[in-house]
Amino acid sequence: MRRSKYDQSSLPMKGGKDMDKDDNISEIENRVEFDAELVNLANQIEDIKTAIQELRQVKTFVDGSVSTFEESAQALKAAVKASNNISDAICRIFMQVENTVITVKLSEEDKSILAESRHKLIEEEKSLFEKQIIELKTLHINHWKAVQNLIKSEAGFYFTGWFAKVIGVSYLVLYIACIIMFFLLIK
Repeated sequence: MRRSKYDQSSLPMKGGKDMDKDDNISEIENRVEFDAELVNLANQIEDIKTAIQELRQVKTFVDGSVSTFEESAQALKAAVKASNNISDAICRIFMQVENTVITVKLSEEDKSILAESRHKLIEEEKSLFEKQIIELKTLHINHWKAVQNLIKSEAGFYFTGWFAKVIGVSYLVLYIACIIMFFLLIK
């Protein structure tokens, strides 16, 4: 069985008095070690008490932070609800405005000014459309002239003339070669 270094029980004696001196020395050493360990343990207990005190302060700070966070969350929820109420109120106002019937009574002079303005607007739109149609026609004519010049110059990529014939013959030869290869692979 193992013995603790602080165990006070006597060890079996080998030679009598020498063993007693050794035992006394070892008891004194054990007592000194025990006292040192006791002081060390007391210091550790004080350190633990200090740490516990600091942890209590941190806990108090954290509790305060949590309560502040909860209060700010409640304030944020209230702000969101208030903003929703504002947007709902604005929507209701727009719906009421849209559903409101406005009656305007115009005098004969106002009616004639309105008719004259409407007639003037229609005439201006007609002239604008006519100008746009003329511009589009000239643009179309110029485009087709450019295309005709390109075709006549044979400078573009198109399938007319000798180039189309070469491509058609090449395609026909490749097609026949593919069919022959297919039948050879099947056999």
